[in-house]
Amino acid sequence: MDVKLLYVSRTGFTKQYADYIADKLKLQAIEYKKGSGLNKNDNIIFCSSVFGGNITELTDIRNEVDQRKIRVLACGIVPPSSEVINQLAKENHIDAEQIYYVPGGLDYSKLNFLKKSILKMVKSSLEKKVVRSADEEETLRRLNVGGSFVDFSYCDALIKDYLNER
Repeated sequence: MDVKLLYVSRTGFTKQYADYIADKLKLQAIEYKKGSGLNKNDNIIFCSSVFGGNITELTDIRNEVDQRKIRVLACGIVPPSSEVINQLAKENHIDAEQIYYVPGGLDYSKLNFLKKSILKMVKSSLEKKVVRSADEEETLRRLNVGGSFVDFSYCDALIKDYLNER
């Protein structure tokens, strides 16, 4: 099975995962650019960030490649869970089985004003909640401290699935 590993990374955390997966699978990690000449039948591992429930550039790549041939490594600030994967699948119109969710990081210095403002509102909303779940507490902690939460062990399932299909 011929596979292309593409990524979109604005703050560098998603690129770390793409590079790790590329090394493990002996692939080249290529930064995705819209209209980059993909073939409809290409098999894709697509590593991208999540912001506001949206997987960055997924709509564009779906327009270039058969959606059934895409595996998505979604990188976000919220702690990984099956609920997060199911919500991402629903909001991004893709099967949950195609999504692998990993913890990313937060570097406020690399975000534009709009994204910083949105995260500030999310943080404020979480702070106002009287009762928070463990995941909400962890998200709030991550919003407060920022930094990297990258954990390559979350790539194991994607790597295993890829190797089993070869």
